[in-house]
Parts: sequence; C-alpha cells; structure tokens
Amino acid sequence: MKKSIYSITALLTILMVGCTKFDAPSTETYAPAPEFSVDNVAVADSSATFKLVIDRANTTRFTVALINDNLAAAEYPDSMSLLKGNVSAKSVQKFNADTLATGLGTLTFSYPGLMPNTSYTFVAVVSNKFGMVSSVKGTSVLTTDNLSPVVSKATPGDAGSFSVAFSEPMQRGEGKITAKYYAPFDLSVTGDIDSKFINCSVDGKNVSISCDSVPAGALVLVSWEAGAFKDLKGNNCNANVTEINMTTGRVANGCYFYMENEPFGFSVSDVLGLGEPFVDYTVFQPTISYEKPMFINYDENDAQPVINMFYTKDGIETKLPAQWDVNDTAIIFSFYKEMEYGSKISFTVPEGAVVDAFGNPNKEFKVNEAWMRSYGLTVDDILGVYDVQYLSAATGAVEETSMLITRSADGLQVSRLFSDNTVLSADFDGDLAILYIEDFQYMYSIESMGRDVYFATGRSDGYAQLQYNPALKTFSSSETAEIGQYVVIPSTGQQGWMDYSMNVLASYSADQSLNYPNNLMVGSYQWIFHSYFDDDPDTRDTITCTIADADTSLVIKDFYFEGNEIVAYFDSIDGKLVIPDWQFAGVYKNTYDCYISTYDLADITFTCSPDGSAVANGSDSENNILWGIQATLDGVGKGWLALSEGDLILKPYIPEVTASVRAAKRSAPLEITDME
Repeated sequence: MKKSIYSITALLTILMVGCTKFDAPSTETYAPAPEFSVDNVAVADSSATFKLVIDRANTTRFTVALINDNLAAAEYPDSMSLLKGNVSAKSVQKFNADTLATGLGTLTFSYPGLMPNTSYTFVAVVSNKFGMVSSVKGTSVLTTDNLSPVVSKATPGDAGSFSVAFSEPMQRGEGKITAKYYAPFDLSVTGDIDSKFINCSVDGKNVSISCDSVPAGALVLVSWEAGAFKDLKGNNCNANVTEINMTTGRVANGCYFYMENEPFGFSVSDVLGLGEPFVDYTVFQPTISYEKPMFINYDENDAQPVINMFYTKDGIETKLPAQWDVNDTAIIFSFYKEMEYGSKISFTVPEGAVVDAFGNPNKEFKVNEAWMRSYGLTVDDILGVYDVQYLSAATGAVEETSMLITRSADGLQVSRLFSDNTVLSADFDGDLAILYIEDFQYMYSIESMGRDVYFATGRSDGYAQLQYNPALKTFSSSETAEIGQYVVIPSTGQQGWMDYSMNVLASYSADQSLNYPNNLMVGSYQWIFHSYFDDDPDTRDTITCTIADADTSLVIKDFYFEGNEIVAYFDSIDGKLVIPDWQFAGVYKNTYDCYISTYDLADITFTCSPDGSAVANGSDSENNILWGIQATLDGVGKGWLALSEGDLILKPYIPEVTASVRAAKRSAPLEITDME
C-alpha cells in the first residue's frame, strides 16, 4: 500500500512539470524627460521676471528656484536635489503638472524685493510620469541700480559707536559726516565734535561710526549730507539729520549712541569744612563739593540711594539719621537727630549715588571723622573763679579748694589749686569742652619739711582732663587720681602721693573776688582809645606794646616810641594795673622830649579781667581825658602828640592757643604710694 502511494506522487510531479511554459524575453522603452526652456523677461532695480516653457502634455512635475548668485552651468544644483526642493535659494517653487492642460505652455515667475545691482540665476528642472528627470537649465540676470540707497535699520550703541544698515552694499562718498554731543542729564551742556575725531567704517551694507575726544557718558547724535555714502553704482544716499527734542530728551531717529560711562571720584579736598567743628546741628549743613553739576541717581522705583552716616564717641559707633540732597555742584547733608558733643561724624557715599550731567556715576567715597559736634566754646567762656570739691583719697572726706582760670602770656593758666601760690599752665579744647592740665608741674614748697609739691594726675596720658558743662558752668571728672599733689624730697630722692582725688567737681563761684597771678598782664597788648582830636566818636586809635615781668614791677615796652620802657605796677589782690604819671616816653623829631601824662590824674589805673584785658575808666578824669603824649622843649610844654578821650582799653592780641594734647613729660605714670 505504501509503495502505491509513492507511485501516485511521482506521477503528479511529472505531470506538473510538463505543464509549465516560458515567454521569450523583451525590453520596455520609456519616453525621455520632456524638453523645456528658461529665459528672462524683465529686470529692474528690485525685481526680475522669468519664463519657463514646458511640454504640459508630457511634464508631470517641475521645480523652479531663484538663486542670488551668478552661477556657471557646471555649478547648477543637482537635478534630483532641485526637483525635491533641497537647495539653498531665495525662492523654490515645486509643482505637480498633472492638472495642467495638454500642449506647450509658458509659465511666468516674478520675483520682487531683490537687491539692486545683484546677480541672480533662475533655474528649473522637469520630470515626466515615468520619473525621467531632465538636466537643470538656468539663466542669469543683473538687477539694475537707478535708485538712491536707503537706511533699512539703525542700531544705537552703548559702547561709543553705532551701526546703520543700508538697503544695499555701500561705499564712502563725498558728503560730510557731522556729530554733536549732549549731556543726558542736562541738555544745555552740548558741543560739536570736530570732524577729525569722527571715525567711519563701511562693510558691505553696514556702516559703523564712532567718535574720539568726547566726554564719557555723552549722548552723540550723527548726521550726514547727501552723498556721504553711495552704493556700488555710485548712487548717493539721502541726507540724514538727527535731532533731539529738548523737552522730552527723545532722539528723532536711530542715528545716535552713548559714550561709555567713566566713574568719577571725590577727594577729601571736596569735603567742605573737613575737620571743622560745628555747634548747632539743626542748622549745620556739611557739604561735598564737586567741579561739575551732579544729580541724584534714583533707581527704577524712584528711590534715593542711602548715604550711610555715623558718629563715634568714646569708641562707640552710632548710626546717624540724616537727609541729603544735591544742589548743583554739591551734596548737602542735613541732620535731624542730635549727636553728643564731641562726636566725630563719618560717612560713606555708595557707588552710583549721584551722577554728573553725562550720567557718569561716582565711585564709593568714605571719610572718617569728617566733622565734629562741638561745644563751640572759647577760653573766654571759662575764665573766672571756681569752688572745687574732691573726694580725698588720703582722708576719705570731701575736701575743698579753689581754682582761678585766667589768660597768660602763653595762653591759659590755672592758679589757687591746692595752694594760693599755685600757678599751672593749662589748655582748653573749646570743641570738646575739656580743660587739660599737664602732669608734674611745680606748685609750691614745704620749706619746713624740705619738700617740693607738684601737681599730678594718675592718667597714663599725662594730663588731667576736666569736662566743662556750659549750662551748669562746672568742671567735673570721676577719673581716679584725676588731680592730686605729689611730693618730692630733693635731699633723699623720696617721692610719692601726698593726696589725690577720687572725683572732682568745680563750680563757678558766686564770689569772684580777685587774687590774680602776678604774671597775668605779661604779654603783647593793643592800647585802644578814641583820640581827642578826632571828631568822629566811632573811630579808635591803636598803639601796640609789650608788658614784661620785672621782678617787683612790670615794664611796658615799645609804647608809642620804639625801644622805650615805662614802669607799671600790678596789684594781684585788687586786680589793678597802675601806670605812674609823667614818665619819659621818647624823643620826637630828635628835638622834643616826650612824656606820658595822665592829664589831670596822678596815675592811670586799669581794672583787670581774668582774660588779661584791662579798662581804665574815663569818668575818673575831670575832663574825661585819661592820658596823652606831651612834647616838651627845655622843660617847657609845646603840645600834645596824642590825647585820649573816654575809656582806655588794654587788649591782648596774641593768637589764641588752640587746645592740643602735649606729649607727656613722664614715660610712665607715677605709682601711688603712701608717704609720712
């Protein structure tokens, strides 16, 4: 059975093979790519028109493109790339022609917006329904150029230049280029820029202009005449005038740019009154001056920058509320909170707080201790007698003494302290209202004990410092050993404290009874009087002289006659300066002997003051005439060279000594030791 099946299968196979029949081989022929032609129809400055003639019956697809290069035939794009539109061109148009009517046809393609004087190539490719693609055909044209070039875009710059793009490539022409600058914050500040400082470069359609020797931050406006630039065909550009609206500050077109800003700096010399003291903070307006006008540099939220001010007193720094404003060329501060007397004010002006007229910002500016809140006192404010109380370290009790502050030939002196014979040199700082008394000045001697007593203070800087309160007319100090008495035994070299204070309070005394030091009137003076011979009651004559110490008396030198000496006496108890009558003064014109005369008084008597000045009262004279210079010849009066009427004033005219801390004479403070 199995063998029969095999036989049937074999038979079927033979029959199937025997039934197959093969045709003879043959070749199909397709129509070639259609014929077509391209040509230009019209050309102008900014447009061109081309025609494409195709066989509509046999053309299925075609593509045209405009390429803005003058291509040679060998440089045409690949047929398939062009047919698919895969080329870089100004315009590519792809068409399916199966909907077009049969027969030959002419298609027109127009291209506006072209560049003048520029080569363009129009190319095309076609294919039929069998996919047969033609080669690329093209035609080139050169656009004409009969129009003036125009600005297509102007770009203002912030870095000292600007650029302008024309409608076509340009070159420099014969027309002039001009430029003018303005200060952005003050348009009245302006100037013309010399042509030699105007730089111009041309690169294709782009023109760049910059300027030299122009203020930093300036707004520069550029204009040009017709023909300042021309296209490659020689067509001139039109004139351009750039103007600014003086009210709004806006520029009429884009031909402008800003110079780069350059920060400016203040110097300490710009700080008016630097280091000078002030008294009334409510009217004090410190100033930073500058050579040019300034403006507050408000931020985008119209907020004013903060100028930090602070003051220091006793090493403690405190923020100082203050307002500031700008007035033309100055920054002016106003304080609306009181600071302590003796405070030293510092400030920081942050970068860019102000700008100048050209918008240039300031650099950061700091000044330490620019001004000081002062008491505004002078030596005249503290002269007089003071009752002094201090807590004695030796007795533990409150002790009393007195202190007389007077002028001296050297400036200022303190007498009566601890002893009626004490005369100490001192300085007064009217700004800080501090009386400085130098350490280790001799005061008096205890002859019975062979001891010399010196003024001493326990301060390491070598000066007692007594703070004055002008409202209370007191001096005070809580400093330990601020004032004291120090003893030296010359014979043994033994030394130590006799007594020192734990605190000090000196109050202006109700009893101003005089007891001036003997040298109070020593110094240089002006002798001021009204002349009897002058009808104007407001005029005064002045004679200068010098008063010197002469042991038991005083000597007035160079009075009216150079080189003379007149004897005077000083009563320190009553505070009187007495000049005896009829003393020889000098020789007039080598002929007349001249004498100082009190006219109808025996002596000239002055009442002295703690400041070293003195007044002689004219009413003491019968005729209101105090003194004169009388000329004589052989003992006979010949007339008056000078004759006073009314009061006579002696006034010190030495420069007032400013308070300063002298170098301590001792290298280290004295140690406090007990002493029998």
